[in-house]
Amino acid sequence: MDVIELLRSGEAKLPEKRSERDFEDRLAGILDAYLGQIAAMTSGDAISSRVMSAEKEIRGLCECVRGAIGRHLQGLQNEAYRELSEGIGKIRQHIGRLYTLADVSSAVSQHLYRVRRGTMQSFSKSELFHIPFEERYKVRTQRYSIPGLPCLYLGGSIWVCWEELARPPFHEMQISRFEAAGPIKLLDFGYRPGVIASMAEKVLETEPEGASADFVVSYAVCWPLIAACSIEVFREDGHFIPEYIIPQLVLQWVLSSGECDGLRYFSTRIPQYPEDPGLAVNFVFPVRDKAPSGFCTILREKFKMSDPAPYEVVRDATLISGVPLGRVSVVELSPGISSYYGQTGFGNVEQKLGALECSSLE
Repeated sequence: MDVIELLRSGEAKLPEKRSERDFEDRLAGILDAYLGQIAAMTSGDAISSRVMSAEKEIRGLCECVRGAIGRHLQGLQNEAYRELSEGIGKIRQHIGRLYTLADVSSAVSQHLYRVRRGTMQSFSKSELFHIPFEERYKVRTQRYSIPGLPCLYLGGSIWVCWEELARPPFHEMQISRFEAAGPIKLLDFGYRPGVIASMAEKVLETEPEGASADFVVSYAVCWPLIAACSIEVFREDGHFIPEYIIPQLVLQWVLSSGECDGLRYFSTRIPQYPEDPGLAVNFVFPVRDKAPSGFCTILREKFKMSDPAPYEVVRDATLISGVPLGRVSVVELSPGISSYYGQTGFGNVEQKLGALECSSLE
């Protein structure tokens, strides 16, 4: 087995499904299966050999992820964070390679979207930004959300926003386009293993010793952490959701390290692998300052946004101009119903929103 077969194996496929099985036991099974695949690797290509040589680091990370879960389930949240932080320390060099370039504002942060449920009456810009400080009591537990900590959540497409909101009726959707107004650096968990496997194929043919090869190796090493952040929720009606333990601890680590602005991660609600991975990714940007009321000054400087508008109004409008996004990826919106993304209602609305001017939140 080589690294390409590893990342395309059923044991490495993400997102992972959750069953009625105890969560701690289920996660242990997921990690053990991946470690078994690592132990079975035999290929001598440059990338596979480097992954094989990192087996000890991968096992150490798995032990710390399990330990963090165990401490948290015992009510020892501080110890859980220390355990996870220790695990990340074991693979610190590899985590560093999963950061995006120093500034990806022009590459991935010009067409981001935020959707809220509402009515046909347009919201104000402040209602489509993060929850204001004076209303932090509304911040509930979510995958990358620490209760009480406001964050700005954005989607790489309107489609992924719709899926994350559990497919609300279109007439209830209020939408705004965001674009970066300043440098953006991310911890990037946005690629699924199959995408990295395809990358590895190309890298081995062209530049097996370069930065792209380093990225593939580091992804394989960090896979246990990404996997622990990417398990589908089994009981969404619960007050406690164990699938959120590790991603919340990762967000806490991002805040503590201060090395990036936020995270990019793939949606667990979209099982398919779109040709354009950016269609199925989410972004989380935690607030970086604290005030009795209002909004994070740093995030206000980082982003501009269009005036919010009802989805159906934008969809049915004929604008003077639009900005084609060139999104030709085929997506399956429902079983048996596939389309080029640019020809869907979501793609249509994105193109029209591209013609609207974005400005900073006052």
